Amino acid sequence: MKTGRLYQLDALRGIAAVMVVLFHFLYNYEAKYGHTFAIPEWLHLGETGVHLFFIISGFVIFWTLTRSERPMDFVFSRFSRLYPPFWVAMIATFAFVSLAGPADRAVSWETLLVNATMFHEFVGYAHVDGVYWTLSIELAFYILAFAAMVCGLLRFTDYICIGWLAASYAHALTGVDVGILEQALLLQYNLLFVAGISFYRFWSGQARIFPVVCVAAAVILAYLRFPVDTAVAITIWIGLFALVIVGRLQWLNQRALVWLGSISYSLYLIHQNIGYGIIEWGYAIGLSPLFSIGLALAVSFAGAQAITSFVEKPALSTLRGWYKARKARNDFTPAPELERS
Repeated sequence: MKTGRLYQLDALRGIAAVMVVLFHFLYNYEAKYGHTFAIPEWLHLGETGVHLFFIISGFVIFWTLTRSERPMDFVFSRFSRLYPPFWVAMIATFAFVSLAGPADRAVSWETLLVNATMFHEFVGYAHVDGVYWTLSIELAFYILAFAAMVCGLLRFTDYICIGWLAASYAHALTGVDVGILEQALLLQYNLLFVAGISFYRFWSGQARIFPVVCVAAAVILAYLRFPVDTAVAITIWIGLFALVIVGRLQWLNQRALVWLGSISYSLYLIHQNIGYGIIEWGYAIGLSPLFSIGLALAVSFAGAQAITSFVEKPALSTLRGWYKARKARNDFTPAPELERS
């Protein structure tokens, strides 16, 4: 089984993060507040960087599951990876928006505290930053993966993926309202997670035929689930991912791209509302919009690097070190002393 890190995936993650940032600062800002210059319609495809994140998540989560000896290993792995940078980015965003705007994105202290759980959307609270909607999708996927692990179903992964896709096909073709099941089973986005899972199964040598079938089915399903241009973009992402796992995109191993991948999570968390506030401020004082957008980019990258360097990496190392030591202590059972004769 392969275990080496795929730095090309870090590069793809970095590219996806930049696409999402540019989508927000250009296309989405135009849609919500209005720029003073024309924004090409095709820039909405920057949002498909999120779809690539979901594909990568399917790959990485099932890689994590194979390395987890017990369910709590998986839970702690996800907690230590996601929460510390999220808390810092959330607090920074809350403080900035409260002080500088945009005013329509300010939320209450209560909302901030509930957001800290990352389960806020499930209980009806607004996001401190709009990009957090994807975290709710990710958490739902983690819960499904965790349930499969606890129930001992991971050995049936290929069959589960086929059944999961079949449910999404049925929903897309019939249009039947299945209520909360649509969100619980991620029927809108499961094709992306299935593609990532299947790529991991193929790359790790766990299976061959079923993963190829699942990826092909996921591509077709994309054209039922999304507008054609978005489905084409997803097809391109899946094609690039396929080339990565067969070793055909080694040129992506560029230092700048890998660096972007290393800060991508923090960049995603910190950029949107703070960036909007900077661009809005620039318009208010008469700065060139391109300068304001450039400043928003610079602040976002600097903030992401700071969170990655001073929060994400140290917290990850400290928390996982603590957990590993605690686990070792709990697993150690001293031999009973011999009774004195």
